[in-house]
Formats: sequence, C-alpha cells, structure tokens
Amino acid sequence: MNYCKCFHCEDESTDDSDPDEEVPIPPGVIPLQNEGKEQERVPVQTPSASRKQLFAMTGWNVAIYPSMKVRGTREHYSVFAILDVRAVGKGEVQMRGVESGLYLAMSNKGRLYGEYKNLYFL
Repeated sequence: MNYCKCFHCEDESTDDSDPDEEVPIPPGVIPLQNEGKEQERVPVQTPSASRKQLFAMTGWNVAIYPSMKVRGTREHYSVFAILDVRAVGKGEVQMRGVESGLYLAMSNKGRLYGEYKNLYFL
C-alpha cells in the first residue's frame, strides 16, 4: 500500500519511511546539494539583467535607498524598488537597485543593506 509521505496528509506513514530513500524531483527543478564540498561556480550565460520588483503578498516591495538602507515600501512603482536581477552562476543571483546603484547585501546578523561591491546570493 502506498502512503503519502508529505507533512500535510493524514495518511502519512512514518513506520516504513526510509530517510535514505531518494525523493522524486518534479520536472524542471534542479536539486542543489553542497555537502561540505567547495562551492561550485558555473557561469550562466545571461546577456543582461532583468528589471524586477521583489513583491510580498502582504503588499510590500523591497527598496534599496541611496543611504544604503533596505526597506519595504507599499509604493508599487517606487524608483528605489526597481531591481536589476541577474543570474551569475549555478544557484547564484545578483540584485542591484536601479536608482541607487547599490547591490542587495545581508549582514552576518541577517540584516539587509545596500552595498557598493558586487555581491551574490546563493
């Protein structure tokens, strides 16, 4: 008998589940594994960045201001909320505020801020 192994179904079977069993990956999804190996960097051919806004369903957009502050704004088309998003490698993206010219960065404490240096998100 096959049982669903997701966390949401009531028919979940934990008795016969094998933690080493490979889970099928949906089509179009590439698994990303880094088991203590050196970070693999594979260049991705992207001719240019695409202009996007990071939008949350709560109505907030991420904005990078020239003062290096990153804040949420409810103004949907704020010039500070327009970002250049570019894939720079396998599992890596670069985000830069179009108006401020600053890259999106994160501190060791998890705080977002604007940075002049070119940074990647993994």
